[in-house]
Amino acid sequence: MSPKIGIRNNRFLAANYKSSRWFWLFNAPVAIMIIWVITSEVLEYRQSARETALSAQQSATAYANNIQAKLNQQFTELEFAASLVNTKGTPNEGSMMRFIALHPHLFAVNLFSADAERILWSTYTRSPAPIVAFIEFTPIATRPLCSLGHALHAERYHGHILPMRYQIKDDKGKTIFFIGAPYQVDKLLEYTPQLPWTFTIVDTRTNRILGQWREGTIKLNTDILPQTSVSTKIGVFPFVIHTSWPKNMVRDNYWQSAQQRWLMEIFMLVLLTAISSAARKLLQARERANRRLQCLSDFNRMFAEINQIIATSERETELLQAVCDFGVAYGKLDLLWIGRPTESGGFNSIAAAGPVDVLSGHPPGHESALDWTPLLFGPRCDDSAS
Repeated sequence: MSPKIGIRNNRFLAANYKSSRWFWLFNAPVAIMIIWVITSEVLEYRQSARETALSAQQSATAYANNIQAKLNQQFTELEFAASLVNTKGTPNEGSMMRFIALHPHLFAVNLFSADAERILWSTYTRSPAPIVAFIEFTPIATRPLCSLGHALHAERYHGHILPMRYQIKDDKGKTIFFIGAPYQVDKLLEYTPQLPWTFTIVDTRTNRILGQWREGTIKLNTDILPQTSVSTKIGVFPFVIHTSWPKNMVRDNYWQSAQQRWLMEIFMLVLLTAISSAARKLLQARERANRRLQCLSDFNRMFAEINQIIATSERETELLQAVCDFGVAYGKLDLLWIGRPTESGGFNSIAAAGPVDVLSGHPPGHESALDWTPLLFGPRCDDSAS
C-alpha cells in the first residue's frame, strides 16, 4: 500500500467514526420515537380488537337474556295452563281458550298422556301422535318440571319449532299428564335492535345451528359457523350464541380513533427531527470552530518550539529532526519528511517523523526517487473529519 493511501485511510476512518458518533447521538431519539409510535399503534389496534369483542359480548348477552326471557315466559304460561287441567285430563276449555287468546304466541297447546305417547287434547289438532319422542326432551336444571325438545321443521306447524313441555303431577308426585306448546324458532330468535353483529345460535346437545340473526333477519337453514366470534351461553338452557362481526370492523374502528392521533405523532416526529438536525448542525459548527482554534494554538506552539530549537541547536540533522518531531506532535501532521534533492533527480532523506515505515526502505540518510509532495499539504484542520 502506498504512503498516500495509508494516510488517507487513517483520516477516512477518523472522519467515519465521528460521523457515526453524530448519527447515533442525534438520530437515536428519532429512532426511539418511531419505535414508540409503531409499538403504540400496534397496541391501539389490539385494543380496538378487544373493544370490538367486548362490545359484541355485551350485545350477545342482551340477546341471550331476551331469548331466555321468552323461554321462561312460555314455561310460566304452560305452568299456568296446567292449572286449568283437572285430574281426569279434561281442561277447562273456556278458561283455556281465553288464556290462549291473551297469549297469541301459544298458537298450539297440547295435552299429552302420562307416557307422552298420545295427544289427549289440542288447540291445533292434526294427529294424535307427538312429533317429538319423549326421550328427546331435556329437563331444565332450575325448573325440573320443564323440558325442551330438539328443534325441527314440522310440516304440522308449517315451520321450524322448538318443542316445550311442562310435567303435571298429582298430589302424590306421580306424573299424570304433560302439557306442551311449540315455540316458533323465528319468533324465538326475533330481535329488533339494529346491530352490526351476526348471532348464530347453536344447540349444545347436538351442536346443530338453531338459527342465525343478522340485521334483523332470521336465517334458519344454515350450517356454517363463523370463524371469528365470541361465545355466550343462554342462561340454563342448552344453547350458546356465537357472535361474529365483519372482517373490516376492527380496522374501521381503529381508523376512526387513529386519524387525530396520527397527526399528533407525525407532528412530534417532524418537530423532533428538526430539533435534532438543528442541534447537530450547531454542535458540529462549534466543534469545527474549536478544532480550528486548537489547530492554530498547536501551530503557534510548534513554531515557538522550532524557534527555540533553532536558537539552541548546533547540528543541522538535529535541527531538522526536531522540526519533524514538533510538526507531527503539535502541527497535527501525519508524516513529516525532509529531504535534499540530488543531481540524479531523487531526494536524499535527512529527517522524518510519523509513520516512517511508509518510506519503503528509504530512511534518513539514503537517496529516494519517490515523490512525497502530495502527502504533506499541511495540518489536519480541515472540515472533512467533521
